[in-house]
Amino acid sequence: MRRDPTDGQWRRLSIISFGVVDGFPLFTSLALTTQTSAHGAVAITVLPVVTAAFAVLTLIWSTLLLGKPSHPRRSGRWRCCCCWATQHT
Repeated sequence: MRRDPTDGQWRRLSIISFGVVDGFPLFTSLALTTQTSAHGAVAITVLPVVTAAFAVLTLIWSTLLLGKPSHPRRSGRWRCCCCWATQHT
């Protein structure tokens, strides 16, 4: 069953869409007024790599913080990875 987005979700979506559609090109062009186009090309090329690295680091950090479930069928409580690893080795 499909539900419509809530008001909070619409608000967040509008902020993100403004940043993608208007903000990124505007700030990129403003930055290129003081730098050469070669610097802009390097920045635009490196941006996906930095985004992917940030996503991986965020995943690792959240996994270390939240850990793994103690047992998927018994409880929904979470334990740290060290506790889980020592019990299952």
